Amino acid sequence: GLLPMTEGEVLSLSPMATETSSLLESGMTLTQIYTRYVESTDQLRELKDENSRLNNYLTQIMQELDEKTPSLQKLRRDHDILVHTCEEQQNKIENVVDECESFRQEAEETIKHSRSLERE
Repeated sequence: GLLPMTEGEVLSLSPMATETSSLLESGMTLTQIYTRYVESTDQLRELKDENSRLNNYLTQIMQELDEKTPSLQKLRRDHDILVHTCEEQQNKIENVVDECESFRQEAEETIKHSRSLERE
């Protein structure tokens, strides 16, 4: 049949039994051990609840990011297009300013030439 198990064999099968045995040997009462067990269980439940709450929060953030990604990508493309358009307009303005300066110089030269012809 079945051979009876030694105390060491029983303790090796159950980590909780091993811990309880060592706590009893350290002088704690069963009431103190149970109180510590209840406190640990409560703390574990609180940690699991907090973990669940944080996971839900992270899931919500990820969903919001997923929802906003297309919009943010469009804004980025629009921004790039506007920057390019602005650069093109700036180049056109610089060309017009250069052209105006050239016309001004040409007009000054024409006026000087016209005055010199009037004197002759």
